[in-house]
Amino acid sequence: MRRVIFVWFMLSLTLLVAGFAIATERSGGPAAVRAMAKGYGRSLILLTARQAAWAYEERGAAGLDAFIQAARPTAQTEAILIDEAGSSLASLPAPPPLLAFARSLKTLEDPEIDLQGRRMRFAVRIRTASGKAYTAAFQSPVGQFLWGLLDGPTWLLRTGFLLIIGAALCSWLALRITTPLADLGQLTRRFASGDLRARSTKGLARKLPEIEDLARDFDHMAERIESLVQSQQHLLHYVSHELRTPLTRLQLAISLAQQREGATPETMQATLTRIATEGDRLNDLLDQILRYSQLEASGGQPLRRQPIDWNDFLDSIAADAAFEAEAQAKQVLLSRMDGGRYQGDRDLLRSAFENVIRNAIRHSPPGGAIEIEQRRQYETIEIAIHDSGPGIATEELPRIFEPFFRAASSKGASTGYGLGLAIAKRVASLHKGEVLAENRSPGGLTIRFRFPAQP
Repeated sequence: MRRVIFVWFMLSLTLLVAGFAIATERSGGPAAVRAMAKGYGRSLILLTARQAAWAYEERGAAGLDAFIQAARPTAQTEAILIDEAGSSLASLPAPPPLLAFARSLKTLEDPEIDLQGRRMRFAVRIRTASGKAYTAAFQSPVGQFLWGLLDGPTWLLRTGFLLIIGAALCSWLALRITTPLADLGQLTRRFASGDLRARSTKGLARKLPEIEDLARDFDHMAERIESLVQSQQHLLHYVSHELRTPLTRLQLAISLAQQREGATPETMQATLTRIATEGDRLNDLLDQILRYSQLEASGGQPLRRQPIDWNDFLDSIAADAAFEAEAQAKQVLLSRMDGGRYQGDRDLLRSAFENVIRNAIRHSPPGGAIEIEQRRQYETIEIAIHDSGPGIATEELPRIFEPFFRAASSKGASTGYGLGLAIAKRVASLHKGEVLAENRSPGGLTIRFRFPAQP
């Protein structure tokens, strides 16, 4: 690839030089040609004019005629030298247009360039050491003059030098582009072979802005894929662990039912109740696992957003939660301000809030209260859910949103599977929000949802 890019760079450079040469040779009089002639040909024009004046002062009209004849590259080139009175000093005939052009020049040492169709005229007024002023004028085809500037060993040396510099520049550009791409290609091959921790280095990112963007996109993709793969691995591990207990109980209940051929109807009913309970637990666990997996896989999919009135939405959730809490001699209290309207996925948000509220009901003692508090702070809508339970250890707070994590204080007493808070966190993230946990004084746990406020 590096060789191909180098060849294309060199080919482009060669075509550019060749095109410029052809364009200048065939040009009918663009301003660029005039600027080039005046810029690069000024020294040549002055030198030629001084040589013509010297030939005249040393050998008269004959010397000037000989100089003009020798200086003509082809028969198409014409030259004259006039004195301060405007008289031609050579014995050769002077073309009237060129003579008029020379007589119009008044400024010393400032060549004048004029394009007439495909012919170029240039003149310069000089003063020699003798104190006399002369005006030299020349006329030749455009291409003849420009190629004359580039003729000879000097042009060959300059061309060779430019080609060497161009080749070095093309090689440097090819290396600058292909080296980080080759490194990035090696990273992708490492990643494809199973090294999910392969990331681009800072040295690779500093090569070119475009390469830096590509490297950053690669890192983002790699982190996302690594996260998904790890999530799947953890999910498989936790699912196998969580399924083991209800399946063992289910198998035990079935085995006991098979062994109790003469069991009483009450015993058989208790066994069937146990089987149904474990089946319900399996169904609930699988439902939560499926919901969490769908949320993890929906990172790039749009939400089903619809207008939500925070007041009505929280009233409905609090009413359903109060119905569940009353059966356990607990109460749900709602305190809210006017939260306005919000564009969000109603089903996902309800699921997130209900998971947290059910956890709060489960961990609150009989007679305890679950408080739902909603308020607006600047550009943020905050919904806080407080329970009156024992809270959790401070060192466990950062982990309670991990899938299948259960705090030490809730093990044995909880019927949950550690997915409710993980689901809540994912829902908040999909809505560009966040969810936090903190212990409250004197006791209990607070879960805070924060969403960006919308006009």
